[in-house]
Amino acid sequence: MLYIKEHDSLSRKICFKKVLDWIQDTAALYGYETAVVPDLPASPLSGDLTLPAPVIFSGLLTTEDITGVFPLGCLPVDTPERLQRARQTMRTLIVEHHIQNGVDIVDPFTTFIGPDVTIGKGTTLLPGVVIHGNVKIGEGCELGPFTHVRPDVTMGGNVRLGAFVEAKNSVFGENAQASHLTYIGDSDVGKRASFGCGSITVNYNGAKKFRTVIEDDAFIGCNTNLIAPVTVGKGAFTAAGSTITSDVPEKNLAIARKRQINKENWHRPEKTANNEQ
Repeated sequence: MLYIKEHDSLSRKICFKKVLDWIQDTAALYGYETAVVPDLPASPLSGDLTLPAPVIFSGLLTTEDITGVFPLGCLPVDTPERLQRARQTMRTLIVEHHIQNGVDIVDPFTTFIGPDVTIGKGTTLLPGVVIHGNVKIGEGCELGPFTHVRPDVTMGGNVRLGAFVEAKNSVFGENAQASHLTYIGDSDVGKRASFGCGSITVNYNGAKKFRTVIEDDAFIGCNTNLIAPVTVGKGAFTAAGSTITSDVPEKNLAIARKRQINKENWHRPEKTANNEQ
């Protein structure tokens, strides 16, 4: 319960309104719908207004959860310190919710999960993972460390996104993987498709965004740029260091890089007192 300790009814109403405003703002911040208890029962001991578990977070928390987690009720966020405490509390509740549902979160203190995220059982989140927006992750996946999953991502079972991988608005088939240092945006990734280190789906030309299709069992070589719109067919390969601008047919190897030129007797520029920065 939250006891609003004010002496006159006007002050109590103002204080109560501040609390309700905070509830709405905080719920909106985390994407929840709210249901506020309209009645204002008086404390039998002090006569102060009480606020009994006023918020129901749809789909995640019940009134009983709120009562158990917030034994002192909801506090108004009127300082930056209290806002940070509210954010931390909600982050902890969300992480604990997924742990209870069978998600292995290795370091809850460095993991951020948004309220709209769905994660299947047996999935492992390594330290530094950030997931937010409308994201659906299947069972048995592994994310991290330092993976960033942005809105509108759907992953099938056993997908692996490794260190420093970012994904947004993409669909991953079962057993797809990108082990490290990769950006996958606006893409449809097939089953068992694999991304080498440093691969990028180039989805934006400065005005419009385009989609990349990577079909089942395709292999994207290290440091490949896929200039969307483009399709890499089933079982196709791209050679490391390629910039792919045309579709790659099924089971083809695409090599898109200039032939190397070595210049003999080349001397590295020397630093002098005049040009040294």
